[in-house]
Parts: sequence; structure tokens; C-alpha cells
Amino acid sequence: MGEFFKPRRRKIGVILLMMACAFVAIWIRGHLVEDLLDRRTGRVTEDYFMSSKFGVSWCRYHIEGMGGSTDQWKWQSEELEDGDDLDYAIRLWRQAGSRHWQFLGFHAAAGRDLEYPPAPKFVIWTVPYGFLIIPFTLLSSYLLLTKPRKSTQMKTVDHISNEGT
Repeated sequence: MGEFFKPRRRKIGVILLMMACAFVAIWIRGHLVEDLLDRRTGRVTEDYFMSSKFGVSWCRYHIEGMGGSTDQWKWQSEELEDGDDLDYAIRLWRQAGSRHWQFLGFHAAAGRDLEYPPAPKFVIWTVPYGFLIIPFTLLSSYLLLTKPRKSTQMKTVDHISNEGT
């Protein structure tokens, strides 16, 4: 069994498979709970990393006059109700005055959050889970299931002949 994991590619394959499994678990959790990791990165900037049933999102707020210290981390989890199909990211996408782009489940939006005075500027990007899980799974299966190629280096033979004799 130890011989199976000898090549580095097999170890990388196992790591990618574990990452794919972790994203599947986060995706399943996203149907019940919405998670939010908040980080204040500057005097006027906050970054949010969100996980919901729609995907993984990153949002940046620019709030003038926010004050306070920087590099604070805060974790929040909110249990979703039965009829609650709209997460925080979707609410921002659908706001009046925001520009919204959508393609194959990817979302991007920019604008002002009109629900919170003083209407801070925001930018948000969302990646669907499938675009994370499927490549990790395919690449890990390739790395784990294919046999490594044997070295095809030819032995060099000294072809120096007795030229000129």
C-alpha cells in the first residue's frame, strides 16, 4: 500500500479529492445554514466570504467613516428558514442601482447597498460549487487512477569510433 502513494502525483490526487469532498460538505451545509466570514481590511474596507446553497461568494464593502481597528475577523452562521431561498448575495444582485452580470452560475455585481445607510459601495463575486468540485474530482481521479509512465530514457552508448585510423 505504501508503494501506491510513492509518486507525488498520488499524494496530490488525495489532497484534491479531500478538497472536493470538503466543498461537497460545505455545499450540503449551505442548504441549511448560511455562513459568513467578515474581515475588516482597512479603515473603510470590509471583506466578506460567504457560503450558501448558491455557491461561494466574496464581497467587498467600502464604507466611509467606518472607523475602528483593522484586521478583525468575525464568523457568523445563520440558519435558513424553509421558505428562505434568497441569500445575502442574491439580495445584493437584485438591488436597484447595481450592475449585475451572470454566466453559467457565476455572478458578479457592483453598486451601492441601499438598505444600509450611508449606502456603501460594494463588489461581489460568486462561484458555483460545481465549478470547484468537478475539476478537483476529475483531476484527482486522473492522478490516482492512471499508472505513471515508465522512464523512456535511452542509455547512451559511446559511439566514438576509431575515426581516422
